[in-house]
Amino acid sequence: MSVQLLKNQKAFPKRTNVGFVQVVNKGELKVRVWERGCGETLACGTGTCAAVAAANKLGKVGNRVTVHVLGGELQVEVDKTLFLSGAAEKVYEGTLFREP
Repeated sequence: MSVQLLKNQKAFPKRTNVGFVQVVNKGELKVRVWERGCGETLACGTGTCAAVAAANKLGKVGNRVTVHVLGGELQVEVDKTLFLSGAAEKVYEGTLFREP
């Protein structure tokens, strides 16, 4: 399903956030994320961790996974909790409110 079809689906009248995941091998995933309101993103920590947790639970990946996102590579370690690491880059700056 194309992103345009997905973002205009009647099933999601307020749009949706969605991640597309490909298992490369036991130690690697590819993840692409679409977020309502902004479109495709360079990375999503929450989506990355969710993808690794689900793939790990299904036995598709091990406990140390490299995740390839458009913004680079992230590392996720699975134990009692998930540990996400990777580069953090500022990609946008803006002003939410102006002083009167």
